[in-house]
Parts: sequence; C-alpha cells; structure tokens
Amino acid sequence: MDAVERVSKLTTVPKEELDRLIEVFSHVISDAVLCSRLDGLDSTEVDIGLGTLRILHTDDELRFRFAPGAKLQEGIVTSVKDGHSTLEFEVEGALKSRLLHTYKDLL
Repeated sequence: MDAVERVSKLTTVPKEELDRLIEVFSHVISDAVLCSRLDGLDSTEVDIGLGTLRILHTDDELRFRFAPGAKLQEGIVTSVKDGHSTLEFEVEGALKSRLLHTYKDLL
C-alpha cells in the first residue's frame, strides 16, 4: 500500500508535493543525526509527527526504532481491536460536512 498516494487522493495535495515534503523531512532527520554525532551522542530522537523516530548511531551500528504517537496508536488499536477503519470515519465525516454545506447553500 502506498500511503503517500492515498494521502494525495484524500487531501487533493499533489503526490509530487508530498514527495518533496518527505524529501525535506529526510534532510531534517539526517541533519539531526549529524548534530547529535557532533555533540558526541550515539543516538537521536526526532518527532516526525506520527510518532518518535529513535536512531542509534555508533561507529559499527545503525538501528532504527519507531514509537507511534498517541493518535496513531489509538487509530491502530481501533482498527485491530474493534475492526473499524478510522479512515472510513474521517471520510464519512468529511462527506457529511460537504453535503450539509451544499444543502445549506441551496436553501
């Protein structure tokens, strides 16, 4: 599943713009790792919006760990535990809002 493609379709933000944003995120994360190394640290933590990316960087090892943020974790738990799609709820809510807005405009 291509999450970037799906986000593009759902938000109407062109995929090329999202790709550019991801490229900037990559540069920011790489810079944070470099700054940590220059400060003599062997790990870096970066809040990437969906959660925290932890990167261990020693001379002979590079490891990554991702801890989801509260909202992402809640959505995943809802999907797994209850079998409900939070995306479905979001799309339905947006559709209801648009229909209500259009109905009010017609009146």
